[in-house]
Amino acid sequence: MPVRDDVVDVALSKGLVDAMFHDDGSSSVLGMQTLLREVSRVLKSGGLYLMVSLLQDHTRRLLEKAAKEDGRWEGLSITPLQPPMLGELRPFLVKLRKRGRDRDRIGAVEVDLGFETAVKRYPSGLQAGLSVEGEADDASLEATGDWETLWTQVESAQHSFDSHRQKGKAGRASVAEEKQTVCSVRIDFMPRTQTVETDLQALRFQLLLLATQNPHLPKSVVVSGLLGWAEMEIQPLAFGLSKLCATAIIDPSMLQPEDFLEAIQTRFEMPEEDGLDEDLDDGGGETDAGVAASGDTFSMERVKSISMVDVRFGDVAGT
Repeated sequence: MPVRDDVVDVALSKGLVDAMFHDDGSSSVLGMQTLLREVSRVLKSGGLYLMVSLLQDHTRRLLEKAAKEDGRWEGLSITPLQPPMLGELRPFLVKLRKRGRDRDRIGAVEVDLGFETAVKRYPSGLQAGLSVEGEADDASLEATGDWETLWTQVESAQHSFDSHRQKGKAGRASVAEEKQTVCSVRIDFMPRTQTVETDLQALRFQLLLLATQNPHLPKSVVVSGLLGWAEMEIQPLAFGLSKLCATAIIDPSMLQPEDFLEAIQTRFEMPEEDGLDEDLDDGGGETDAGVAASGDTFSMERVKSISMVDVRFGDVAGT
């Protein structure tokens, strides 16, 4: 790594060893040894290496062998985590501390910060401190030099989670059998070619905003029955112009494709009688905006024409 020696308080990796090492062959053994050696080199005395891994059998063997041979690690502990979705395998947070006199200086604050960065970047990210049925709330597993006991505890934590996951699957089986009919509507947004060029990126953002069910959007803007957008793509036309192709997912029990198209045309299509685009240049945007409850202005990017290209109906399970 292009990092100087002894400068890092906390190093972290999420899924790195699972992605790099698929077995415990000689190349994987060398790779794990190199990884721990490099991390140890850049860590300060007493520094921490946080590793999020599924800790499969071969990964455990690699980690144990490399840590034993390196000799620069102490204070190994493992915390079972909860994955974002119940159907996934259970990950673990491995905490390795580099030997050194400064071990007390690098403590809970750095661990919390590192974990926050490693596994809580998204709202549906991994969670620590949550136990499943039959586990203690504080499920951290401490290594006391007995690797075999540690791995037995890891396996027990994985098995308890597997049982919990199977119960969850059974509980969701009846829900998954229920189906909802949805409709996909593909529409093309053609740009204006007069005095003002259409900002398709702004239009794309405004369309995405419609599907967020944001309570601050003005009622005149909201399209009831719009569930979301499956895709949006800006495609070239000719003479430097482009169009926006978007596929909307709507609830046909609330909104028919023709009514959805009309609603989108009303909000984003330039009225024929407006002719030129001077009304949009002054920043007021009175004919192209609604006022949200917060007082903010929701400005709409107008296009020349909007046409429906394709309509399909289908069932979605487990909604």
